[in-house]
Amino acid sequence: MVADAVEDVWAIRAGGDLPEGWFKWPTTNAPGGNGSLDGSRWLEIGPLKALGYVVGNEGKPAALRRAILKRVFEGSIPPLFPPTYLRAWGVPKSPGRLERIADSIASFARSAKRRDPEALAEAIADWEADLRHLHSTYYVGRYGFAWPAVGVTSS
Repeated sequence: MVADAVEDVWAIRAGGDLPEGWFKWPTTNAPGGNGSLDGSRWLEIGPLKALGYVVGNEGKPAALRRAILKRVFEGSIPPLFPPTYLRAWGVPKSPGRLERIADSIASFARSAKRRDPEALAEAIADWEADLRHLHSTYYVGRYGFAWPAVGVTSS
C-alpha cells in the first residue's frame, strides 16, 4: 500500500495525472493583479454565505465557521441555487465538494490580498486558518498523499 502511494506521488511529480478523486490543494498566493475583478456574473450569495459562513471583523468564531464548513462538506446544499451550479459542487463528502469549498475560500483570500491586504488582514487570516483546518481534517490521507507516520514504541 505504501509503495503504491509512493508511486502515485512519483507519477504526479513527473507530470502525470492525479489519481482518481485526488486534487491539488489550492493556494492563497496572490501575485500580481491590480485589485480589480469583474464579478458581475457571480452569484450575490453562495452556499458558504447562505449557510452562515462569515470571516473577518464581523465574522463568526472559528469553531462555528468550522461547524458550517463541516455541514457544507458533509450535508446537502439548500436548493437556493440553479441546478447546474449545485451539480458543480458535487455530492456530500466527495472530493469534488471539498475541492469546491477549498477553491472558493482560497479564491476569497487571493482576491482580498489583491484588493487591500492590510484592511482585510483578519478575514485573510480566517480564510487561511480555515483552509489549514479543511486540509488537515478532510484532505490529508484521503484526496492527497500523506506520508505514513512511523510510530516507535518501547517495550
